[in-house]
Formats: sequence, C-alpha cells, structure tokens
Amino acid sequence: MQAQIAQLNEQKDTFQKSADYLRSTLKDAEKARDEAQTELKDSQEKAEQTATNHQATLAQKDQELAKKQENYKLIQERNTELQAKLTAAQEEVGKLTEWISKLEAASVEGDAFQTLQGELVQSKQTIQDLEEQLSAKQPRKNYL
Repeated sequence: MQAQIAQLNEQKDTFQKSADYLRSTLKDAEKARDEAQTELKDSQEKAEQTATNHQATLAQKDQELAKKQENYKLIQERNTELQAKLTAAQEEVGKLTEWISKLEAASVEGDAFQTLQGELVQSKQTIQDLEEQLSAKQPRKNYL
C-alpha cells in the first residue's frame, strides 16, 4: 500500500510538472499571440496612415496641376490677344506705309507727309512693344 501511495504521489508529481509545463507553454504562446496581434495592429495603422498620406499628397498634386493648367490657359489666352493686336498693328503699319509712299510720290515737302511719318514711327513703336510683350509672355513648351 505504501508503494502504491508512493507511486501515486510520483505520478501526481509527474502530472503536476506536466501541467505546470503546459500552463507555462500556454502562457508563453498567449503572450506571443498578443504581441503578434499588437504588432499586426500597429502595422495596419501604419499602413492606413501611409495610404492616407499618399492620398493627401495625390490630392494636393492634382490641385497644383489644375492650378498650373489654368495659369497656362490664361497665358495662352493672353498670347492670343497680343498676337491679334500685333497683327492689327502690322496691318495698320502696312496701310500707313502705302499712304506715305503715295504722298511721297505727290509731294516730299508737304505737312501731311510729316504727320504720316510720325504716325508710322508711332505704329512701329506700338508693334515693337507688342512683340516684346508677346515674347515676354510666351509660355515654355515643356511647362506641363
């Protein structure tokens, strides 16, 4: 009977040690699981933050591009207006040159000749000013 009690106590101790080992292993596994879940959650939050930042950056760049395109459009419109003014001024200079030629043929000393020459000089200056404005406002071809 004593031998059986000793054997049962020995078995009890063995089972107790096995149970303690299993509890310890279970606690370690749960701890590792909790750490992995925490790490996963942190990684997911970081990924979401990165995605949010990326979307914000894309939205900002889209706004900048839209603004640049609008500015480019305004520059193009201004250039078109300046080109039209330049063309009109060139036509006016052509007409004045024709009139001057006719008047020179008629009279070199007349007062009308001096007036028309003054208008011609003024028109040429207007054309030069418009050409300078047009070249200053000319957009870069690789802007967009």
